[in-house]
Amino acid sequence: MPDRPFVLSPHEIYADTLHHYLRELPPAVDTKIEIFFAIVLGVLLFHVRVAARLGEEAAPTGLSLQNASFLDYCAVILLLASMICALLVVWPRLSADAKGYSSFVAVASRPDGATYAQEVLALDGDALATALFAHCYELARITRRKIVWCRLGMAIGLTGIALAVVAQLLG
Repeated sequence: MPDRPFVLSPHEIYADTLHHYLRELPPAVDTKIEIFFAIVLGVLLFHVRVAARLGEEAAPTGLSLQNASFLDYCAVILLLASMICALLVVWPRLSADAKGYSSFVAVASRPDGATYAQEVLALDGDALATALFAHCYELARITRRKIVWCRLGMAIGLTGIALAVVAQLLG
């Protein structure tokens, strides 16, 4: 048993709390855009099939835009652009600081687990909090990129869906 109680400093508590919060954000953004991607894909496939005017020289699969209007083409282009933005949201993050202690790249850059453990165990609370803050910054940058692409993809996708609906009503 330790000779004195273990007490976390305010910096250590804040670093841990912030890290937990930021760690949850990227998967939440990923889930949101995955659902939106499925909706956009469904609208795209439905619109291309209907825009083909099945029965009016459509391809056997129905996936043709031979008889499509300018609105149909615009809707398809916007829906495809939205899907590309969605893919950029979930694109794997492969770069990270290899000199830190918290990212998967930093941990895996050590020759073995024992070396990593020795390095971390040699640190005091302030140094560990600093490492967590550095990782929080990295997570925040990743999340900011994801949110930018998510917002852009949703704005483009909603515009594409609106154009698809208008094209169907006018067609």
